[in-house]
Amino acid sequence: PTGIPRATVSLSSGSASNPGWTGGSSILSELGTLQVEFRYLSRASGVAKYGEKAEAVIERLDQLRPANGLYPIYVSADSGALTTTTVAFGALGDVLLEVAFTMGAASFALGHVLAIILYRRNKRPNLAASQRALGVLLAVATPVIAWLLTHALDVTSYALLLGLMAGSAWTSRFSRYRTGIGAVMFVASDLLIFAEMGPLAGAAFIGVAIWALYFAGQFLITLGVAQGLGERRRSLY
Repeated sequence: PTGIPRATVSLSSGSASNPGWTGGSSILSELGTLQVEFRYLSRASGVAKYGEKAEAVIERLDQLRPANGLYPIYVSADSGALTTTTVAFGALGDVLLEVAFTMGAASFALGHVLAIILYRRNKRPNLAASQRALGVLLAVATPVIAWLLTHALDVTSYALLLGLMAGSAWTSRFSRYRTGIGAVMFVASDLLIFAEMGPLAGAAFIGVAIWALYFAGQFLITLGVAQGLGERRRSLY
């Protein structure tokens, strides 16, 4: 009803669906890829309707444009709701880091603020004292380690948000084996970046370790949050 397509179509039944790990939502990047694929299909086949169908999706997204112009990575095919802005800011940070380090760090910091809000709104009920202590440890230890590695106030300020994000993720209702561990891996990735500024400068392995931890952490965070929100949505119906 919204004009937003789903990712998978059954050739036998004609039914369409999205993967469970997205919480049943469509992925924005796939919607953009449709433009390239279906426009080329129209050009190669001489049949205009394929490109027109894909263009209709973009027109629909334009109708859903947020007031700030920033789209999230997931779009509901049922309601057209735009969700999960946090990882979108992480992706923006990846791009901006290549252009201007400070701008990239600011984008990641904003993403951490949004993540903290999300996690605090989804606090785990009846949290064990040991788990609460681990959350506090993440929040406190992250900026302390960042300071010891760099002695830079701006890096330590960013690390304070990073630690609060990880501590909030660990104490949220989202799966600790996904979102919690993913947030810890994100912290480890950034601490290696800080270490590269000082004691580990020039280390051969560090670049691979940074990106491996970062991508794995982002994947686990996204998976845990999407599944958690999907389960909550299904419980309401």
